[in-house]
Amino acid sequence: MTYINAIEITPSDLLDADHELHVDAIVLDASGTLVCQLWGDSAPVSIEGLAAGRIYPLQVKYIKFTGTDASDIIGLRAGRMST
Repeated sequence: MTYINAIEITPSDLLDADHELHVDAIVLDASGTLVCQLWGDSAPVSIEGLAAGRIYPLQVKYIKFTGTDASDIIGLRAGRMST
């Protein structure tokens, strides 16, 4: 997978269109728990024990502030580089 864009993600407890994420993967600079809602799900789930520095291929819609203790979250967008 080739990633062409990276964005810093700030978790929020607001689950509305203004806070939707459009990423294909995430990377954490500090390990921990991520409370997130994936695009195919109707509610957030808690994913524990995520390690720092790994690329997790999760299409995340929201990352909640409450319950998330992983920090420095980066979202990656996949695509093709144009020449």
